[in-house]
Amino acid sequence: MLKSISIYPIKSLNGVELSSAEVFQHGLKFDRNWMLVNSNNTFITRRERPELALIETSLSENGFAFSFNNESENLALETKDFQQEKIESKVWDSEVFGFQESQNLNTFFSDFLKEEVRLIRMPLQPERMEMAPLTGESTSSSFADSFPILVLGSASLDALNTQLEDPIDARYFRPNLLFKTERSFEEDEWQEIQIGNVRLRKAKACGRCRMINVNPDTGMYRTDVMRELAKLRTVKNKVILGDLYYPVQTGIIEITSEVKVFTNFNT
Repeated sequence: MLKSISIYPIKSLNGVELSSAEVFQHGLKFDRNWMLVNSNNTFITRRERPELALIETSLSENGFAFSFNNESENLALETKDFQQEKIESKVWDSEVFGFQESQNLNTFFSDFLKEEVRLIRMPLQPERMEMAPLTGESTSSSFADSFPILVLGSASLDALNTQLEDPIDARYFRPNLLFKTERSFEEDEWQEIQIGNVRLRKAKACGRCRMINVNPDTGMYRTDVMRELAKLRTVKNKVILGDLYYPVQTGIIEITSEVKVFTNFNT
């Protein structure tokens, strides 16, 4: 069963938990549809700027609100591509582009990071395509690192917490879909997931980086999360936890939706 549904509107910023979400071919609606870029149009993440964890993300009347201390700025969802400047960038090896958001938002994030940055939004019809290693299928994606939907089982997090002196929650790993599981790492055996009428197919296991060491409450680096996870889940020199999926049948999922998992790919 589903334990939580989360989206992260701006890449590398905090997310919001939802009771339901619409699933498009490129992922959950509004999930990582925006990202910050620097003056060279290089994307910015909390790997290098862990203090991004300190910016609170919440739902607002017409979109999302981002706040830090007493400063806050709203991101309205009703915008049109042709009214904004097109900015080309990259997410790792993938060429992407987006449209610049309001100057107020640019100023808010620039002031926070103490460098000039811009917030860009991906096009309404994303052109980015990624090839899934496990299936060889091509699928569209958002500004996510690779594939659009990250899945994690609760028992896997529990297994890691038994090794940590200071237990953590799922926010360290930023899953879109957290499932209630009974066995540690059982999600590694899944190949497809059906949630209501929505069907998801696994692209690959999720390799982890130092970003999982960032405390989402303080924006400070820990040293133990990656170290202890590496002891539990190192495969072919990669530290893994959770799996990346892409939709093969879109629709709406709810926290109460019936869930079926499959250990083989269905055609």
